[in-house]
Amino acid sequence: MSEAALIFDPVELSKMSDADIATVNYYRADKLDCFRYRHFDSKFKEKLRKEMPDLVREAKRDHNLGRIPESKEYKTRLQKRIRRKKPDSDTVLSWENDAGEYSERIWQWWKARRDKFPAHALALRLAVLAQLSSCSVERVFSKLKIIRERCGEKLYDDMCEIRLFLQCNGDLSNLADKMSK
Repeated sequence: MSEAALIFDPVELSKMSDADIATVNYYRADKLDCFRYRHFDSKFKEKLRKEMPDLVREAKRDHNLGRIPESKEYKTRLQKRIRRKKPDSDTVLSWENDAGEYSERIWQWWKARRDKFPAHALALRLAVLAQLSSCSVERVFSKLKIIRERCGEKLYDDMCEIRLFLQCNGDLSNLADKMSK
């Protein structure tokens, strides 16, 4: 998956020669099959291939992710890291070493170019939205099991759904108070 995702990294794209576009990037486009989306068929991959030369030229012209402002989440992570680890004065903390911030900057770079490269923009959205884990779903089913054990198997579906919603989203009394004001 990570190799397929490299076709979205402007820094990687800026390093490519014309020969690399036809070999490396076409190979990476074929690797998008690992996401198992019906959109990634042969017609779609052909659209990706047609966009690639222009995309590489765009990346060579403007691939500086450093000009994109830091995200608030990155600043928070950095502050927590500094408080927790108390790095030496010679330690360099860079956004380039933070996977979350690097990904955010790639996302920001692409947002400005999604109309220019529609096939790549769609592939990027689908690849980014791919859920890599089923943990959240498993947590919901675990909570449902607890509700069924406590309330019994004869609990009405509507009531079970409400209890599950409250269990997953917390107490909504604060929200009701805010809305009534």
